[in-house]
Amino acid sequence: MTEEEISVRPAEPGDHAAWEDYCRRTPGAELGHLWSYHDLLVEVFGFRVVRLMARRGPVLIGVLPLVFQHSVLGRFLTSVPYLNYAGVLGQAPEGREALAAAALELARSLHADRLELRGRKGQDLPIEVWPGKATYVLDLPRDAETLWAGLGAKLRSQVKRPQKEGYTTRFVGRGGHAAFYPLLARRWHELGSPVLPRRFFQALEDLGPASVDYAQVERDGQPVAIGLLLGLGGRIEIAWAASDGKHDRYGVNMLLYWSALERAITSGAEQFDFGRSTPGTGSARFKLQWGPREEPLEWSVRSESRRGRSTERGDGRRGLGAAAWRRLPAFLARRFGPIVAARIPL
Repeated sequence: MTEEEISVRPAEPGDHAAWEDYCRRTPGAELGHLWSYHDLLVEVFGFRVVRLMARRGPVLIGVLPLVFQHSVLGRFLTSVPYLNYAGVLGQAPEGREALAAAALELARSLHADRLELRGRKGQDLPIEVWPGKATYVLDLPRDAETLWAGLGAKLRSQVKRPQKEGYTTRFVGRGGHAAFYPLLARRWHELGSPVLPRRFFQALEDLGPASVDYAQVERDGQPVAIGLLLGLGGRIEIAWAASDGKHDRYGVNMLLYWSALERAITSGAEQFDFGRSTPGTGSARFKLQWGPREEPLEWSVRSESRRGRSTERGDGRRGLGAAAWRRLPAFLARRFGPIVAARIPL
């Protein structure tokens, strides 16, 4: 009996239900795979989104969402921007390979300088793996007391210090972006990065089936550090975090992360995801002190020119751009940041 041929084609509006059903029942589905997240990107940024579907005969065996962005830095085709994970979704090797091949062909037709598939695993795909990032994942115990006991005396004292100074944590659901966004905009400006639009975070709060929660560290009712927590499929990820630099010396970020971990355990999550970092950096070391395992991300990347490497750490143009952005007046960074951020795959 002859095995049925693999076909790949872009999804149409009528494929919405089949796509979402496939994501619900396929291990490894991420927030970035969800049709509703792609709709959010179209609504907020006006992006061109291509959802590729692989079938063996009539049976859906894999999906791959792709987002096209175009700016002076280059032309980028990404699966998907702004989130850490959303590459090829599927378990059949031939379906995964066919989707990656179709992505390469689409990138060529769009004259993309960079194709970036942000999967956790990509060694099996016909695209070179770029080893620039790692993720930091902690398997959670059943109770916070067990995790607390395993942190070590030094780390526990760093968490207790801001508490002794009068800092407390509370959790905010829908509407939490109102306090979070000003902190994020200020911190990203200090780091030399354009900030995403406020509307993006507001829309995330209404995005099912993921949950959105804000861990908010305060003193005298004033928010000083906030982390945005995304929950999906038994895992909670701290996707973005920011603090007021005037309070950093009290260790407010230590209290923020402990509070987020405690919240994840009490909510019944099995894993806590600290998000992506470049291995060996200060950000990576901060995450490792909490005890997660460092897992290299096997992002599949094809750069066709130097422009395709413009977003990578170490590229001279990236450093110059960050330095120039930090010198912008704050009001200009807030006004033009969302416009710039919409044109690069942060």
